[in-house]
Parts: sequence; structure tokens; C-alpha cells
Amino acid sequence: ERLRPAALVERVNRVVAENAPVGKFITAFYGVVNISNRTLAFSNGGHNPPLLLRSNGECVRLDAGGSVLGAFADAPFAQEEIQLHPGDRLLLFTDGLTEATDNTGEHFGEQRLIDLLREHRDASADELKQVLLSSAAQFCDENFLDDAALIEAMVGRSVAALPADRAGAPPGAPIALAIRDVAVDDPRRGRLLERIDLE
Repeated sequence: ERLRPAALVERVNRVVAENAPVGKFITAFYGVVNISNRTLAFSNGGHNPPLLLRSNGECVRLDAGGSVLGAFADAPFAQEEIQLHPGDRLLLFTDGLTEATDNTGEHFGEQRLIDLLREHRDASADELKQVLLSSAAQFCDENFLDDAALIEAMVGRSVAALPADRAGAPPGAPIALAIRDVAVDDPRRGRLLERIDLE
């Protein structure tokens, strides 16, 4: 059964609400890329809105969705579908990055991320990852208060071939990822990727 992003997030929300300890919740962002149409359909479950930087410098916050998962079992979730264009950059990140704090108590913040994305929009995914993480680390003197992780991707100039295991998929069938360049990292040695926190 293939669920729309909002329907899947609603289902996960009910499962979390029924099984998580009282007062515990999670955040999540779920999206599906359609290669043929170059679209991203998504629903955001209370997570930091990913940033989609257009090649012209416009930055779009992907915030359509709803509350954190597990707080309200019957909470509704919206979804949105957005067109992807060659050269677009997509950044998903945890709040440990934007909430990195300097010695005056100021947060690194989302605007600094946007400014860096624009300044380095021609860099490779790995280069941009290094810029973002090193800038945040320098800002907080490498004292991150929470897990700071990111996934950064660029939409390619040509449609990538389907993986071998999807060669028989019908035209337009969605797949999880269809991008040219990806970088994933967590300066705290992958802690975020190794466990699930219900905090």
C-alpha cells in the first residue's frame, strides 16, 4: 500500500502516541521525490523546516505538515508538493545546528544557514557540508548542546537513471531519492543516526 506523505505521517503519529511514554514525542520530515515529474511531495511532523534553495537565491521553507509526532493521536497533517529544478539545493538539519550557542547566548540560527547556502550554492554537497558544520562549530566554540546533523543534496542537471532494483518500476513511480550529490554528517560522530530519542 502506497500512502500519501500526510497519511503516512498521520499513521506514524498515532503509533507514537499510543506507544511513547507520556510527555515524550519525536519530530520527523517525510518526503518522496518523483523523478519523472521532478517533484517533492512532503509532510513535516514538527521538525525544523528543511530549506530548499533555488538557483536564483530564493529560499523556501518546507514547513507544511503539523505538530510533533506523539503529542496528539488524532492530529491532522497537511502535505505539499513542490517542483524541483536543476541546481536546487535541499538542506535537512536538526535543531542542534541552528541552536548552537555562542558565549553571549545567541543562537547560530536559521538565517546564518540561509546566508551560507546562498554564498556557497555552487559548492559540492560535501564542500557545503564542511562549510556549514565548521561555521556552526566555530560559532559555538565546538560546544554543541545537542546533536547537530544535516543532509544536503543538489538536484542534478539531468534525470538520473533508476537504480537496478527499480528498473521495472512504472513511469512516474516515486522513489525515495533522485539527486546528484548528497552529503550526510553529524559532528557528534553519528549519534543521531545510531539511535532514536523520544525527547
